[in-house]
Parts: sequence; structure tokens; C-alpha cells
Amino acid sequence: MFRLIYILFLLSIFLSAESLKIDLSSTKIYESELIVAKLSFDSDSNKSAIRLESRGFEAKDFEIKKLDSNITSPKKGVYRYRSIWLLKPKKIGKLIIPPQRVVIYRINKSSYLAVPKEYKTPKITVIVKKLPKDALFAGDVKLKAKVDKTQTKPNEPITLTITIKGRGDLSLIPPFNPKMKDATIFPSSIKLETKVINGAYIGKWIQKIGYSSDKDFQIPPFKIKYLNSTTNTVEVLETKAIDIDVIDSFALKKWLIYILLIIFGGLITTILQKVYKSLKRKKSDIEIAIKSAKSDKELYQLLLPYSDNREIAIWIEKLQNNIYNKKKYKIDKREIISLLTRIIESNP
Repeated sequence: MFRLIYILFLLSIFLSAESLKIDLSSTKIYESELIVAKLSFDSDSNKSAIRLESRGFEAKDFEIKKLDSNITSPKKGVYRYRSIWLLKPKKIGKLIIPPQRVVIYRINKSSYLAVPKEYKTPKITVIVKKLPKDALFAGDVKLKAKVDKTQTKPNEPITLTITIKGRGDLSLIPPFNPKMKDATIFPSSIKLETKVINGAYIGKWIQKIGYSSDKDFQIPPFKIKYLNSTTNTVEVLETKAIDIDVIDSFALKKWLIYILLIIFGGLITTILQKVYKSLKRKKSDIEIAIKSAKSDKELYQLLLPYSDNREIAIWIEKLQNNIYNKKKYKIDKREIISLLTRIIESNP
């Protein structure tokens, strides 16, 4: 029983032990990489305190930027400290992050005076390596380019948005300044958004570029060369070329005229088809009339309107001789119908 009580006593001391903790996103980086440093401290809830002071963050080998820092008191006599810092190395080699400090004050029960107690982190060594030649920065990013439209009118601008997103110091990436013969270009300044996600410093680099032209053109690829610190390899990221179609008003008018001609042609075709059908009906009437003619005189009267035709005139003359001179020429109705059909088709 005594042994169990002693173990619980030691466990309570361990659980209530106060310490200033430091957490770094990495201790092995390249010269352009950033380190996210987090400091945290929780006072012993069994020991009432009256004040907690932070000494900030000190490291002469680094450029330091405070991202967040606050001291809270969840309940009377209990303090909590949280801070996030961005560290950028000033040189390559072995760099030292010295102990960081906080001070908590408690009332001495004998003297009733505020007695300070300092807590500090261990000293940490960071290895900083040199970037390979031509690599802009180190990190792990993606490159994307997108236009708001791929078709436009002459001299009506389109907007290209270039986005680089991922881990790394994206402020080292200069703006793109493209040159083109076929288009006027309006580059804008860079917009940079940053935040800490799961202990990593994540950035979003954005640049918008305007293009205008009076003819078709192509936006060439954009590329960056950087060191992927996840794979420890130099990578070249490149966007795809983008084709832009410029539709001028004259071409649009020609296209509309072409459409109208197609429609007009369709109407003419329809009309001709109706006329053709009408002619077919007319030929059928004549054919029926010729076949129905009971005498040479009836056939003669049917052919008189076509007497201007030399071949029909020969048949008319034969019919006249049969009627008035009592001749007996054989009249071939089938040949006459064939002649009339050719006449009507050649003179619609």
C-alpha cells in the first residue's frame, strides 16, 4: 500500500512538472528554407502564479519574424504560453539556436514577495546547406497557369493567372516579365499569401498578366527551377503553351454571310424541287392526253403548240396528210411522247 502511494506521488510530480517546450519544423535545411519554431509552456495548476513573462525568441544566426504569440490564463493562478516564429538562416553551416526563456512569478508564502522562476529550452544545432546553382529556392511547390478565356475579340484583353503554391520561401520568386511580338502585355505585381499548416510554412504566389492582340497568338510556357527539398533534387516546373483565338468582326461577318447563303441555297433547292415536281405533273398530263387521243385530228391539235420544234413539225405534217390528203402514215405515239418530254425538260 505504501509503495502504491509513493508511485502515485512520483507520478503526480511528473505530470505537473513545468517546462518550456520548443518544436522546429526541421533542423536540416537549405540556405533559402524557412524554419517554423513553436514555443509552448503550461504552468502547474497546483501552484498558483501571479504572472508569466516571455523573452520572445532570440537567435543571432537567424532572421526572426513573429507569426503569433499570446499568454492566456484559463483560470486564476494558471498561465499558458504559445508562440510561433519564422526563422530564416543568415549563412550556411552549423547554426545555433540558443535556449529560449520564459519567467513565471509566484508569491513566497514566508516573505509574501513575488519570486521569479525561469524555464528554458535546450540549445539546438541547425545544419544549413548551400543551394545548388541556378535553383531559386528550396521547398516543395506546384506551378499552374490559367487564362480566363481562350477566345476573344481584336484588342480585347485576356487575363493569365500564374499560381505557385507549396512549402518554401516564395518571396524569392521574381515576377515574370514576358515579351511577345504578336501581343501587347500588361504584367502586374505579385500577390503573396502565407500560413502555417501542420507546422510547415505554406505560401501561395500569384501573378496576373494581361494580353491583347488583333490576331491569333500563343502564350509561351513559364518555368521555374528550384530544389525540391522533399526529394533533394533540382526540378524545373513548366506550364503548357496556351493558344488564343482572336475572332475579328470581318471574319464574323463572312461567317454569317456563309450561313445565310446556305439557308438561301436550301430555299432555292426547295423551290426548284417543287417546280420539278410540277413539271413532272405537266409531262404526265401531256403523256396521258397523247395516249388518250382517239384520232389523228385530236393528236394534231395536241401537237400544234409545239410546231416550232422541227421534229414535232414532221409529225404534224404527217398528221395533216392523214387528215386532209387521206394518207396513211403510221404515227408513233411513243416517239412523240419522248420528243415532248425532252422539249419540256430543256424549256422548263
